[in-house]
Amino acid sequence: MIAFSRRISAFIAAASLTACAAQSSIPSPHVAGAPLAARAAKLSASPSKLDFTTTPKLTLTVSEKGYTGAFTFSVVRANLVKFKPAKGKGPSTKVTMTAANAGKGTFTATDANGNAAKVPVTVTQGVIVIQ
Repeated sequence: MIAFSRRISAFIAAASLTACAAQSSIPSPHVAGAPLAARAAKLSASPSKLDFTTTPKLTLTVSEKGYTGAFTFSVVRANLVKFKPAKGKGPSTKVTMTAANAGKGTFTATDANGNAAKVPVTVTQGVIVIQ
């Protein structure tokens, strides 16, 4: 009987907190109906992976809705690709990358809040046959 009573009390407390949070203007991560505008924007990069198997140059778009600060860019494996610009500005920046050396690495875009978007990069050097 005591265990049942504790479960009921826990259920009532959770329901009360959820109801209060739903009426509040401060969004709760536990409330499914939190306003979309109040949720944190997400830094993203498109495409989600870069494969230089068939082309030496690709463009990546880094974006974060509502963000107007700076983006910084880096590649985990040095000399894998060269990219321009070296830094960007929100809400969106296009980054042009050129393959430099064969291998695999990760391109990372970071905003001033510490949010990051990571994109796997593969560079395959092909062999050209002249007949």
